[in-house]
Amino acid sequence: TEDTHDILLESAYFNPRTIRRGSKVLGLSTEASKRFERGTDPEGVIYALNRITSLIREIASGEVAEGILDEYPNPVTRKEIDLRADRTSQLTGVDISPEEIADILSALECEIVEKNQGTLRVSVPPFRPDLEREIDLIEEVLRFHGMEQVPSPGLFQYHTQEIESGEDHLSERVANLWKGFGFNQTVSNSLLKEEYCFPEVTRKTPVEVRNPLSEEMAYLRTSLIPLLVEGVIKNYNRRETDIRLFEFGRVFDANPNADTQADEYNHLAVVAAGHTAPRTWSEVQKRIDFYEFKGYIESMLNLIGVSEYSFERLDSKLFQPGFALSIEGKLAGIGGQIHQTFLQQFAMDEIVFGLESDIDVIQLGVPEKLDYEKPSDYPAVERDLSFIVSKELEAAKLGTALQKAGGKLLADLTLYDLYEGDPIPADKKSLTYSLRFISKEKTLTEKDVDSVVRHMLDRAAKQHHAHLREE
Repeated sequence: TEDTHDILLESAYFNPRTIRRGSKVLGLSTEASKRFERGTDPEGVIYALNRITSLIREIASGEVAEGILDEYPNPVTRKEIDLRADRTSQLTGVDISPEEIADILSALECEIVEKNQGTLRVSVPPFRPDLEREIDLIEEVLRFHGMEQVPSPGLFQYHTQEIESGEDHLSERVANLWKGFGFNQTVSNSLLKEEYCFPEVTRKTPVEVRNPLSEEMAYLRTSLIPLLVEGVIKNYNRRETDIRLFEFGRVFDANPNADTQADEYNHLAVVAAGHTAPRTWSEVQKRIDFYEFKGYIESMLNLIGVSEYSFERLDSKLFQPGFALSIEGKLAGIGGQIHQTFLQQFAMDEIVFGLESDIDVIQLGVPEKLDYEKPSDYPAVERDLSFIVSKELEAAKLGTALQKAGGKLLADLTLYDLYEGDPIPADKKSLTYSLRFISKEKTLTEKDVDSVVRHMLDRAAKQHHAHLREE
């Protein structure tokens, strides 16, 4: 303050290890902690004190009291390192004489304590804590001698061979598909904070980093979704509201028996928010919804040749409403609408959809080659069936039962209407499917189709207590 007249100046050296540990424990990183944890010059304490005293005297006309109290119970011993001239030449490829090495190190304030048959004993100044080994001194010598002095061979030949795995080929195909859908590929950090791990959703145990740079980067990711959602929110805050992102990356699951203490999995994650298309004069903008997003996923699976896949309702702490994607009976991914509880911590009110999938499981459903199937020469027969079912029944389960009962003649089955209300009972709903039958061997008759439809109705009644709706 203006009333301050007497100032006591303290100049100190702090143990780097103590500062580093304290900074991590307290979660406090400052400019001072960053300097001291890397090591400073313990013998520069008096110099620094004299310098600040000089500035106070020069700028503020301060009067300096006589004397300094110096508490230095354990003086730092200068480190001595043996440096071999022949080793320096061997590693650098440059013939540097011991005399030139001594001159360079002396210019760097290193003291040459002893010379003995091409070996120099070098005393390192305390302000250079980075010089710990012989190789550190060699690096300094070469840096000042000149990197351009290192000879390069006149001819350098090499051969490359590209080895592409099935996983790489699939990732490239899938990436091109999502780009074609209008999505942008991103790359995010593999480290995240504990709140983003969601072990109960991902079914993976988080791997904690021993010496994290910050609490935001304390764990290896178990999911790609959280940081992708952060990308959506950052764009949204900058008025980029129609966002589509996808990312390929590895996620980690703690495993004490593994060589690296963790298992790694190749994942694909996708997020989308906003409108389905840009605003134009000819069309009204429509926001992306659950079924639009699910349609992107089905299009991807169909285009890479996956035929045996299914979706089941699966709400979780990250997705609600959510779904589980299975391929050939194995869980391949989870997705749905990002839970509002997760978005609210970013003050985000928009609806965001996401998918997290395992590329290795998807690979299991991709055929090695796609076989050409000749279209039928015979006309198709179409039927519509409306069922009354329980309100709790998922349409996909009834559709799967009908698909299996339809056999080879059922070429396509599509749900195109859902109705609830009068005259349907309150605990029921109406599901209407469009069925398309076709044969490659003959023209189907009404009798042929009726036989298949009866079998489908029996299967629907037995498995899901579904019956035809009466008009």
